[in-house]
Amino acid sequence: MKLITTQDLTQFPETHYVFIEKIGPFQETAMAAWQQLHQNLAAINGKHQISAFFSQYKVQPQMIYRAGVAVDKKPEHLPEGFKYEKFEGGLYKRSTLIGGYQNLPDACGVVFAHVEREKTPVREDWYLENYINNPKDRKEEDLVTEILIPTTSEIKPFRISREFDVNQETMWRLWTEKDLLEKWSGPKGTKLKQSNFELKAGATNHYCMISQDGTEMWGKQVFREIIKPDRYIYITSFSDAQGNMTRHPMSATWPLEMLTTVTFLTLGDQTRVTIEWMPLNASAEKIKTFNEAHEGMKMGWGGSLDTLQEYLETLP
Repeated sequence: MKLITTQDLTQFPETHYVFIEKIGPFQETAMAAWQQLHQNLAAINGKHQISAFFSQYKVQPQMIYRAGVAVDKKPEHLPEGFKYEKFEGGLYKRSTLIGGYQNLPDACGVVFAHVEREKTPVREDWYLENYINNPKDRKEEDLVTEILIPTTSEIKPFRISREFDVNQETMWRLWTEKDLLEKWSGPKGTKLKQSNFELKAGATNHYCMISQDGTEMWGKQVFREIIKPDRYIYITSFSDAQGNMTRHPMSATWPLEMLTTVTFLTLGDQTRVTIEWMPLNASAEKIKTFNEAHEGMKMGWGGSLDTLQEYLETLP
């Protein structure tokens, strides 16, 4: 088992949640709940698009376990014993387990000990286990599960998603291969060049965005986590041509470092790309600047995704 306990912040989205709920010790209820869910999955999937599998659980005042799926809308009919709730989502601290589900009890024990040791603020809400990939088409040692602890923070992470009509493997290549990235990545009207690119944890991607008038803007990404083909995480900052970190050229209070998480999820014949962005090691002033800039980020990242769609339309 591999457990990543950096505990990045993540914003779990508002979700239509269909689930089976059981009360009692998790070692007795969890497996039974999932068995019952899978026995009824065809009935749920026949009327709804399922976009995620995740569990919710609470320990106090009693142990409650929910096995469920995220669906596209509120269901009109449910199998006997199942419930629906519009889950509001919220802010969570994320740890990541890579490996089989039998490792989850030990992994959760490590995460909870880390939370207690670090005095992580925990709010009253559901704890989550979010299952990133499908055990039917993935080796056990490659399964990815997010262990999510409800928390509080002044940071409001930015999140944007879009679906594309390509498979997950192709989408992974478009985001992680240098020659393909240079064909579409960046704001509209700019050209990307990369002086250094190596996709592995700890390596740096040093790049330059060149505007139509020839102005250069340099940046760098330091890769923190690579889980092919599901997700990669990097720390990004502005830089000079030599790779030294610099401030935002138009905002003195913009965070020096940003944590970026890019996730790829298979949805039938499509792939959903989700980008999460948040400041790292930032002062209150810089967090405030970030929190107030979400509309601009929506336009910036949205423009990049538009460019990706336009490039896809040129492919055979």
